Amino acid sequence: MKTHCIFILVNQLEEINSDTLPKLKHPCISITDLISIRKKNSLRLSMEDIFIGTKATWKNIANRIEEYQELSFLRDGKLDIIYYSIYDSLTRTYTDAADQYFHFYDHCIHRNEIEQLIEGFPPSFSCEFKNKSGETSKSKILDLKSEPKDTPNYFQFDFGFLSNKNHSRFSPI
Repeated sequence: MKTHCIFILVNQLEEINSDTLPKLKHPCISITDLISIRKKNSLRLSMEDIFIGTKATWKNIANRIEEYQELSFLRDGKLDIIYYSIYDSLTRTYTDAADQYFHFYDHCIHRNEIEQLIEGFPPSFSCEFKNKSGETSKSKILDLKSEPKDTPNYFQFDFGFLSNKNHSRFSPI
């Protein structure tokens, strides 16, 4: 089973004065991290799966996730979506519900939009969204496994990690 990876680094916003907005000084993800992600066994990270700067638009990313959804109906696999924004502190300035919103170059979306995409994958193709931005390093998980209607979903609210698979433990990010 192949593991694919989408890497998202939001380090620019389309807004005119985005350079003056509060942000982290140094992103904790570097080119070295990208290389180490790519070297892992069975992990696939291609150039079209790296979204940085002006390429990190919600439209581009949603389209790429939808392409993986089409692939998921053809074969088993796994998709890891790694998200990092240097504007996390901006969101926390304006709302107490900062974990509910994700910034992209062109748009700020509510968590429900990402959840809908993740839930669109069949059970044979695991999809996980890992939010690497934020102020805590604690493991976070929100389980979004697709199950039959008569079986309840079990949610462990951890706003840094979304998955369509059932996990009985907290997974490190």
